[in-house]
Amino acid sequence: MSKSIIPLLLISILIFSCQDNPDEDHSSYKSISTYMPVKLTTDLDALSQVEKNMLPHLFEAADIMNDLFWVQAYGDKESLLASISNPKLRAFAEINYGPWDRLNDNAPFLDNVELKPLGSNFYPSDMTKEEFIKEVTDGLLPPPQYFPLNVKMNKEGSADLDDVLAKGTRALSPDAFEVAANETG
Repeated sequence: MSKSIIPLLLISILIFSCQDNPDEDHSSYKSISTYMPVKLTTDLDALSQVEKNMLPHLFEAADIMNDLFWVQAYGDKESLLASISNPKLRAFAEINYGPWDRLNDNAPFLDNVELKPLGSNFYPSDMTKEEFIKEVTDGLLPPPQYFPLNVKMNKEGSADLDDVLAKGTRALSPDAFEVAANETG
């Protein structure tokens, strides 16, 4: 009789061990293997003492910016992370600043999460992108006349500084000045 109980006992253990744990999230987090932890280091000896003294302030500013980005990307970071019991999924949510996989077209990777809202937290949820743009641009004055020239310079680059200085120190006759002024608008 004891020989017949052992196979039954093993089968029972196998069946019960394969059942879902209700506390475990079965969401997909296969993409986490895409990320690799990297330790960033630098030689601080190249910095002056003033620059070294600035570092804690820059780190503090970066922490504030990180928190602000969480608000923009998702909302309440702490409540989301506290709701994820699986450490790998929690880490994946931290990497992605929310429950959507940024490298997979913002697909949700948690079972209980919907598609990422189009506006996320960049503009009010009861507004379309077009309504938001209209709201923030309504009443704006046209840009100054030099603005297109600045845009062109930003896109194409500016002249070499030595050339600019050479032209700027060259005397112009009144006629040459008028021609140059009319060329640039």
